[in-house]
Amino acid sequence: MDDPDLLWAMLLVDGPSRLSDEEQRDLVLRLAGLPAGEREDYAPDDLGQAMHLTELSGLLSGRDLNELAVLPARMGVAGAERLGAGSAQLLPALLALIQALYGSLVRDEVMTCDEARQVVERMEAVLAADPDDGWSVIAAFYRALLERLDGGVETAAAALAGLLPRAVEILGQDSDWVHSIRAVYADIQAGRGNALIEAGRPAEAVAPLRQGLDALAGRLEDRRRWGEISYLLALAHWRASDADDATVTALFEDSAAAYDAADAGGGETVFVVREALGAFLWQRGRHEEALALLEDNLAEAGRRLGADHEIVHDLAVELPRFRRAWLRIREGGKLFGWALANHRQALAEDRFALAVAMLRDVAGQAETAELHDLLLLEAAVLLAASGRGEEALAVSDGARLPSMGGWGEARVWAAGAAALADSQAREAWVGRAVAKALATHVAESEDGKALIDLIEALFREAAATEALALLEAGSHPVCREVLIAARVESDDLDGALALLDRWDGPELDDSVLIDLIELAARRKRRAVVERFSPLLARSRMAHLPVSALLFVGAEDEGLALIPRLESGWSRTEALSMAAEHFGDKGDAERCRSFAAQAAAELNADPKGFVFQPLCRMAKGLLGVMDVAGVMEWGRAHLAPGLVSEYGYAVACALEMQGRHDAAWSVAQDLDEDHRAQAESRIRTSRDNNNAVGAIAHSHKLAAAGKAEDAVSALASIANPFAVVNECIGIAETCGDAGAAAQALRAAFGRLPGKLADGAICSSGLRLDYGRKLGEAAGRILAPEAGAAFAEAALTRAAGMDDIIAAAPFVVAAGHAVRPHQRG
Repeated sequence: MDDPDLLWAMLLVDGPSRLSDEEQRDLVLRLAGLPAGEREDYAPDDLGQAMHLTELSGLLSGRDLNELAVLPARMGVAGAERLGAGSAQLLPALLALIQALYGSLVRDEVMTCDEARQVVERMEAVLAADPDDGWSVIAAFYRALLERLDGGVETAAAALAGLLPRAVEILGQDSDWVHSIRAVYADIQAGRGNALIEAGRPAEAVAPLRQGLDALAGRLEDRRRWGEISYLLALAHWRASDADDATVTALFEDSAAAYDAADAGGGETVFVVREALGAFLWQRGRHEEALALLEDNLAEAGRRLGADHEIVHDLAVELPRFRRAWLRIREGGKLFGWALANHRQALAEDRFALAVAMLRDVAGQAETAELHDLLLLEAAVLLAASGRGEEALAVSDGARLPSMGGWGEARVWAAGAAALADSQAREAWVGRAVAKALATHVAESEDGKALIDLIEALFREAAATEALALLEAGSHPVCREVLIAARVESDDLDGALALLDRWDGPELDDSVLIDLIELAARRKRRAVVERFSPLLARSRMAHLPVSALLFVGAEDEGLALIPRLESGWSRTEALSMAAEHFGDKGDAERCRSFAAQAAAELNADPKGFVFQPLCRMAKGLLGVMDVAGVMEWGRAHLAPGLVSEYGYAVACALEMQGRHDAAWSVAQDLDEDHRAQAESRIRTSRDNNNAVGAIAHSHKLAAAGKAEDAVSALASIANPFAVVNECIGIAETCGDAGAAAQALRAAFGRLPGKLADGAICSSGLRLDYGRKLGEAAGRILAPEAGAAFAEAALTRAAGMDDIIAAAPFVVAAGHAVRPHQRG
């Protein structure tokens, strides 16, 4: 910078126009760095110099350098006042200062309005002495602006609304000050309206938004502001449902046109507005019109903004959702009917291909990723189970089945293995599956999850058990625990022990150890229980072997574990197990003793999940005293806060013993929440018991050769899956083709086809039962009858308007006629 003193002199004498923008800025920065006392040397000597400082402040504010503009504005005001300026010179100086201060305040929320308010008050004092209507409007405008900054939005809006007519009268319609008043008032009303919309009060937003729009008076300079308020007003009317379609549509269209004009056809907001209009038309039931608008909107956005633009991407994601919804509406929800019509002519009587195609088509129209993956997985499993493994893998690989994790792909591999009759081909197939799972394990460091899923899926396919020899012979360490766990889960205790011995006892997860110990206890294998129980000694589950040891008769060993347990939850659980055990044996003294010790532990620390130990204690005590005595025992030994939970546990224990009337009686004395829980549980238990009785009766009738009566005996069972299972069993064992067909028809009739029937289970379980029924039909029925079964299932699905309810019938159809069906 040249000599700053020379530049300052040029500024004061000739005005800021003699200086470049950079010189203006640097000069003010240098002045701001001086001590306040030294700045006095730079004060103006006459009113002309003071006005040049005011002019410099205005130039800096115009370049949005408001904080820099404050200093010359202050010096201009101070000089004008010191030199005795009249209102004609002083008011412009004050205006420059208030503009600089206000601009700084807008950008810095930490600053206060005190100085700015003092400047406005000084303007008002000058005007009181020398009135000027135009300057009075300006002073009132800035007072309203400061009120807005201080949070008085409604007060500011009211002030501006009252000021606007006076400003128009005094300054004229085309005055920049009138335009500014209109713009600020419109902004305030837009902000108020938007806040009310977001607060869920759209009806209240209409008035301020309409006032803001009216204030703009259609000025071309305010196209963007007009577009914003028109958009908000359209939203408010839409959400308040207080205007006809034409009004809301016109507002959205006005908004889009305003934005388009403001951006000269190059902006992006117009596409957001048009998308909102499409959503409005859709919600009003004008689906085809909405879809056409949204398609045109995406195409135009792509042309203007380019395919990689974020707005184009968002529109491209949303449009398929509307297309899928329109298809559902157009077809009345019967998407499998639509899919069947798409392929019926081309595939004719190939019902297997029809089922696969229908599943894939409807998967593409699914509303959720989970449903998409479920349907696509069933299509892939059908292909794999029919011997078309490569095609099945292409389907599952192409979709990635993200909501399934590795389990979906594992099912495809397992179904493919089961379909291969040749043992060498099956081993090669499983070898590929294991290699891919191992590669996934190495690449993703996911602790063998892919292998776990694969092994579990193979175990579920009975026809693939031969392939497990391959896994066991060359087992990767990650497989070992899973293979042992799978043996335990299938109740193959000796197989699990053999693997443990072969691999020199690999370290097992606590959950696998527990399952192994419990299986050994059920088989009364005391030596196995005693062998593995110590391995849980340092686990938080160290108490669980107590029950197993007591059950197999190793009472001394089981009881010896209890003192070694840390106090708290583990000890309480173990003591309650002992109480239950000795209650079952009828040893009243020891039952009460251990129950009392467990109660003491609970009283000392009643937090956490107390139901399980309380229920064990109740079951034990019910073995040595009557119900009234059990309840009285609880009141005597448990803290008051545990008594109601204990009563619920007693009711549950009675329900487990099948003593429903006694359980119901106990429930009536419980608090409201526990009573409701107990009553619901008792009702379910009664239903289950009734179902067990009906199934037992059905089995007797079936054994006597009365297949039709056996099917009829199942009619009272509420659980549709139990009925399907039993009907399949009757069909497979009755030995009569006609009776078998009738049993399968009964299962078909109860296949969960309604949400009310299937609410007790997941959609995946419904599909499992569709597969079971279809496979049974394929095994039992003659080819012609199997084809008729498949046709009936496809027709049933085509007529249903619930995808989840219809899908099991398509799955059943595919499995009933799939090639390579193995009995």
